[in-house]
Amino acid sequence: GMLLSPNEVSYNASISALEKSQQWSWALALLSEMPAALVPPGTVSYNAALTACEKAQQWEAAVGLFSELQLSQVAPSVVTYNALISAFEKGAQWAHALSTLHGTMLASAMSPDAVTLGAALAACGKG
Repeated sequence: GMLLSPNEVSYNASISALEKSQQWSWALALLSEMPAALVPPGTVSYNAALTACEKAQQWEAAVGLFSELQLSQVAPSVVTYNALISAFEKGAQWAHALSTLHGTMLASAMSPDAVTLGAALAACGKG
């Protein structure tokens, strides 16, 4: 039979499936395997893994992942910031949520959307 080599789409689908089944640590493990398989993770890969951390209320893991994304030169999207800010909101980390919104997101000239602002406001409500 034909050997199928994994590509970014198949990795992203797997990471998304792990995110939906609350397997955040497996999602991170799979993401970290991508470079060795010569499939550099892109924005979608990081977003799926960040969402997995957010849903599992693992805000520290989300911070580590976001730092990794910034070092890797992958461009974050609004979804990236929303997942990170939502992770802070779930962890009642309102100061982190606001500094991400103000310091990182707006500094990169990216416009927050309703989800971003909602998560940041919810985080402040918990503070």
